[in-house]
Amino acid sequence: MTDFKAFRKDNKLSQIKAAEYFGCNQSFISQIERGNRPIPEAFIEKAKGDISINATNLIKNISDISNIKEEQNETIPAYFLKMIFEERKIHDQKELELISQNQELINIIKNELAALKKGNALEEDNVICADASGSDLEK
Repeated sequence: MTDFKAFRKDNKLSQIKAAEYFGCNQSFISQIERGNRPIPEAFIEKAKGDISINATNLIKNISDISNIKEEQNETIPAYFLKMIFEERKIHDQKELELISQNQELINIIKNELAALKKGNALEEDNVICADASGSDLEK
């Protein structure tokens, strides 16, 4: 018996009544009890916040991942997908900023190279050099 089934039995809930309570369908409850789906975090939070519900069996082994079946790795919770999507948007935005900065640098380098090719070295105009005697000579 999974923690969820023990929770349901302790609270004298049928699968249908549990589905109504959590706002899902009976087949979803059945999949949780068979171990084909993890117990959603929203279910745990709702049960913990309801004083008329005994949530002990629902939360006692929630940190124990040894009972998770291999198939569950294929199911990603919606909140986790949303978090991944938000992180991806931030990553993409930063990447676009870097691309823009790189393009600006490329344009600066191209302009510098073009100026050098024309003989108008931007950095060397009006450069003052000092000779060994300390007098300033213009290059």
